Amino acid sequence: MSGARGGSCVTSSISARCACGALQFQSTAAPVMQVICHCADCRAATGRSFCETAFFRTGHGAITGPQSVTSFVAASGARTERVACSRCRTVMFDTSNRFPDIIGVLAETIEPPFVAKPACHMWVSSKVAGSDITDGLPQHAEGLS
Repeated sequence: MSGARGGSCVTSSISARCACGALQFQSTAAPVMQVICHCADCRAATGRSFCETAFFRTGHGAITGPQSVTSFVAASGARTERVACSRCRTVMFDTSNRFPDIIGVLAETIEPPFVAKPACHMWVSSKVAGSDITDGLPQHAEGLS
């Protein structure tokens, strides 16, 4: 396989899976955006102080395996769904009626050689008190429009 030359890019398959391996995501397209979210909903879903998410166009990915869906209205006012494995409860996906053609895949579930390259931080107005953001990425007080 030859490397990328002259601005062309070869996209290999991107795979994500839950802790037990039953719920999987596969895409042959690169994410359209990656962000770090500090909202309370993401923190509650992941148990972490922030969540890194890679967003893919829905037509470019396939999900297989047992799913458990939780629906809620996010702080943005958007109807949102979180999808977890119904066996091991690993949260893997996020969808919003605000962006109906996009699915968010939690970066921590994506397998190497994928490397998260977030473009920005969002919902920093909700970040954990005392946590510093020092990576130099743009910061948004709330979500992206």
